[in-house]
Amino acid sequence: MIDDPPADAAPVILPNGPSPVLPRWRLAVGIGIPFCAVDLALPWLDRVRGTILGFPVVTAWLFAWFVLTSACLGTVWVLHDRHLGDDD
Repeated sequence: MIDDPPADAAPVILPNGPSPVLPRWRLAVGIGIPFCAVDLALPWLDRVRGTILGFPVVTAWLFAWFVLTSACLGTVWVLHDRHLGDDD
């Protein structure tokens, strides 16, 4: 589990330099955005009439977020965690 360092702690220098983004921002992009897009948008999308490619709007929204969630996680990895390597 990743914890935020204390305020008086020295910054951790990683092989590619210090990371300007704190772990909470990684969580916000990788988990927070998909969570809000799916769980908070569904009550409003359920009221929308119509279809997208033959699917109801709410179903098309959920299918789209399967891919978009992977894109969010991939973005976090490319921008922030790629240099860390595996913990084998």
